[in-house]
Amino acid sequence: MTYTTPTSFPSTGLYLNTPKKKPLPGKIEEVRAAGWLDLMLASSPPRKRQSKDFVNDVQADDLDLLYRNWVVNHPSALTSFEDIANLARGKRLALFLDYDGTLSPIVDNPENAVMSDEMRSAVKHVASLFPTAIISGRSRDKVFDFVKLSELYYAGSHGMDIMGPVRKSESIGQHVECIRSTDSEGKEVNLFQPASEFLPMISEVYKKLGESIKDIDGARMEDNKFCVSVHYRNVAPHDYPEVHQRVTTVLKNYPCLRLTHGRKVLEVRPVIDWNKGKAVEFLLESLGLCGKEDVLPIYVGDDKTDEDAFKVLKANNLGFGILVSSVPKDTGAFYSLRDPAEVLVEGKTSARAAVLNRPGHLNALTPTMGARLNKFYESWEDNPDIGFVMMKGSGRAFCAGGDVVTLHRLISEGKLDECKDFFRTLYSFIYVLGTYLKPHVAILDGVTMGGGGGVSIPGTFRIATDRTVFATPEVHIGFHPDAAASFYLSHLTGHVGEYLALTGEKLNGVDMIALGLATHYSMSGHLDLVDERLATLLTDDPSVIDTSLAHYGDLVYPEKNSIVHRLEVIDKCFSLETVEEIVDAMESEAARLNEDWSALALKRLKEASPLALKVSLRSIREGRYQTLDECLVREYRMSINGISEQFSHEFCEGVRARLVDKDLAPKWDPPALEYVSADMVDSYFAPLGEFEPELTLPTASREAFV
Repeated sequence: MTYTTPTSFPSTGLYLNTPKKKPLPGKIEEVRAAGWLDLMLASSPPRKRQSKDFVNDVQADDLDLLYRNWVVNHPSALTSFEDIANLARGKRLALFLDYDGTLSPIVDNPENAVMSDEMRSAVKHVASLFPTAIISGRSRDKVFDFVKLSELYYAGSHGMDIMGPVRKSESIGQHVECIRSTDSEGKEVNLFQPASEFLPMISEVYKKLGESIKDIDGARMEDNKFCVSVHYRNVAPHDYPEVHQRVTTVLKNYPCLRLTHGRKVLEVRPVIDWNKGKAVEFLLESLGLCGKEDVLPIYVGDDKTDEDAFKVLKANNLGFGILVSSVPKDTGAFYSLRDPAEVLVEGKTSARAAVLNRPGHLNALTPTMGARLNKFYESWEDNPDIGFVMMKGSGRAFCAGGDVVTLHRLISEGKLDECKDFFRTLYSFIYVLGTYLKPHVAILDGVTMGGGGGVSIPGTFRIATDRTVFATPEVHIGFHPDAAASFYLSHLTGHVGEYLALTGEKLNGVDMIALGLATHYSMSGHLDLVDERLATLLTDDPSVIDTSLAHYGDLVYPEKNSIVHRLEVIDKCFSLETVEEIVDAMESEAARLNEDWSALALKRLKEASPLALKVSLRSIREGRYQTLDECLVREYRMSINGISEQFSHEFCEGVRARLVDKDLAPKWDPPALEYVSADMVDSYFAPLGEFEPELTLPTASREAFV
């Protein structure tokens, strides 16, 4: 087999393989058509009996027996869609949604809980059909900033801050806390804040709690206006009791406040008879839907605080709740959905697409994602009904590489086996991709860095766009360009590979085309047309796919400041034997050319880890004469040595300075190139010890490209 220049690309539209049935009643069918529920399809707990194709797609995430038994009593809302439709027949629906973990994935940093564009579009469509509200523990303003849909009603602080419609009920006098106001579009609304008298106390407690936990690594405060959240998702488990103890100590002096528990969060709220269940009742009354037999309220949530809403709907036989959860839980919800998966599945006529789904982390790769990708791709390769495979990312990134912040934390906790598992799983998938028997298309629409190149470039086709930003910036976090980078960078023209590896310069989509890192270019706004075309293809012929991609491609030319106009200088400098010689040559060129480009390239070289520079240069040079599998085996060895006690300081210090503390002032060790000895570099490439297995790839059954 011959190696084609780096490639890859994905599509849209989640896969739902269901037999054709009678049309569902009215607007409820539009919910399915809009894809709101389908957005969770790939992660929904399936019943035991499914069509053959569906089983092939979900077998990679098979449920354990305990969860299967639980689902019998809390069936999937997706596989029970017809049952829900029958319940909704002849009724008016009202939809209530939690935010975190329901409309967005749970993320390490609450500020990064980004709602995907696809989910926003689906919720907007649903809101055009039924009254729809979001009820969250966050402040109402924060939720609106995430969602940005004026068509919805919003209840923040667990329902203690509601902006709803002007009340249609005659009982408005019962809620003296209602204030007539206007929303961002000037529409008249009612503002209901039953805990407004507690605001000064909440503000005071927020400050005291912040002081109390400020020295606990990973603890994070969030001001949600009428409640205070103390997040401990990033706290070491042995510090959990300390977080709880300090919070309860502060609250001893505030008997009017109570402590509740959520998903890795402690929440301080006023002691009033109000919760999400009360908020649901209030909104139903405001909408003129309370006590009506022809109304069906549905609440979707994932947290303990959502149980109040489930309880209200169940006790009054008003409607039902849907719990979003991957594990069995005691719940008042009738139906279930699984947590939004980190890798979703979309399906077309004869294709499948893996969608990297961590938008709050720029789709950075985790061990779980690597494992799911391996299993999905294995099953798709064996499925004769699937002609080609695609990959894309959610949100504003394709993939920002490996989740190095998590690796940094694991190293600091001494959990090196988990780090090794990450590298082993990721590199194994890259080898599968590089030897895949079916055409592969990757849509690089957005940030594509580090490992993001690894899970796309070894494939057949890669579509770059006007939003693409590509880089291999590992030397600036004290590491080496890995995930097959030493293979595909070394195969670029001249010595551009060395230049990109040592400077970490960012390329746009046009540059990727010019250098051969991408095979096709399309404006981001045209990707829907590309997707529609691919959806109609019944083929496994790469030439047919290539023609279809070219049909919707855009003709572009490198800009004046593109590095393609500087290849002569790059080859002159980066062909030199040592990093010291390269730096000296770039200094001379910077003085001679007096251009921003050369000065910036020199600055990047001097900011990088000296050890990482020398290691990376050797890695690219060796990769030029190695096959894909040989590069991956060597990179695995380098990565394991790189997180060892001897060298892990560089990686941890680089991640700390760039991504954790963000002071951009790493203290490299060795601090300069002259202190990096040949023995140090040799140790980075040394074989692993007798008790440390090397990476084993299935080269006997999957032929490596040359």
